[in-house]
Amino acid sequence: MQFCHVQRNLSREPVADQMALILASLRRRDDVILFAEALEVAPTQAEMLAQLADHCQLCAGMDADNRRARIQRLLWKFQLTVDLKPLVSPDTRDWVEQWLMVHPIAFESARIRRAFVRAMVRDSGGIPAAVQGMLDQALVERSVSRATLRALTHEAAVRYLDMTPVLILLAAGLMALRYISRGMGMQEMMVFAGGGTSLFWVVLYFARMMQAWRR
Repeated sequence: MQFCHVQRNLSREPVADQMALILASLRRRDDVILFAEALEVAPTQAEMLAQLADHCQLCAGMDADNRRARIQRLLWKFQLTVDLKPLVSPDTRDWVEQWLMVHPIAFESARIRRAFVRAMVRDSGGIPAAVQGMLDQALVERSVSRATLRALTHEAAVRYLDMTPVLILLAAGLMALRYISRGMGMQEMMVFAGGGTSLFWVVLYFARMMQAWRR
């Protein structure tokens, strides 16, 4: 029986029943490898992964900066840790070309096709998740155009500049400036330092609100 014939019925079953079916199907088997996108999961899902790890080989991606307790409790299940580096440009290009052979999508012109391959290599940064994500985005388009190329992006390839050290130095400088201006009797500098400190706390408040909203 093909899975597509029972997928709809299984998706309506309670999670506990689904787990029971999975564990029963994995019993007495040692040739199953389960790939999870990441270990950033809820406690209930972490418990499910721990149960599955007893019956199959569990592989998952982990952010090097993430040290949450529930992830640490899962790490002992892993026998090997592999540091995955971004792909080099030729490997990414070969991946995209082979994918296009299996999934022929329509392009407005041959020039757009060449630009698509270059954009995939450049914008993905060689990160496999970004490459696959942008390929999936292109697959839903009827025809890839220049507008489609500009819209192709993936959060896995986005890099951010951490401004925390600069903000800390700025806040320390403004606070020190208040005491220096008070000691030297410079009222204008004291007003400037007070206004800068107030503005800093306002910006910090909205930055935290935006970070909480994004999560």
